[in-house]
Amino acid sequence: RRLSAPGYESHLAVNTLAPYVLITGLRPLLSREPGTMPSMIVNITSGVVNREKALDVDALVDPPQIGGLTGAYATSKVALDSMTRGLADGLRADGILIRSVDPGGTKTPMIGDGVPLPFRILGPLVFKTPDKSAADVVASASPEALEGRTGVFVAKQRVKNGSKAAQDPATQTRVL
Repeated sequence: RRLSAPGYESHLAVNTLAPYVLITGLRPLLSREPGTMPSMIVNITSGVVNREKALDVDALVDPPQIGGLTGAYATSKVALDSMTRGLADGLRADGILIRSVDPGGTKTPMIGDGVPLPFRILGPLVFKTPDKSAADVVASASPEALEGRTGVFVAKQRVKNGSKAAQDPATQTRVL
């Protein structure tokens, strides 16, 4: 458990709040005129969000569980997906598309002590190399890809449902 300087749990600070601050700050620079190629914002998410049926927005700052598959990491990614969906319509009005993209299991140093044992053992064997994961993200980030859709969860270059919690408009409003 680590807290950021303002007192937010670190998963929330890095995975949800930082993207929000960047989006808000860069929005004027990303805005495009109607009829031109839209800008694209890609939030990197995780397939772990599919395990989350609900999101306790009040517990984001100080989650009851940090580790495991449904701990602070997962809830911060659900909050990110919820934020992505909640911002989509307003951003579209400014000529900006936004998507949550799951690069899939990737062989990175993140597969370490904080990851459950089965993933530490199997991850290096079945996860993609970083360059393959990056190629999926780049392909999904093209404004022309996925029929120009915005506010969607993308995995394997296809629009997926993602977390049920993130699809809820009330949750999106509370996260924002």
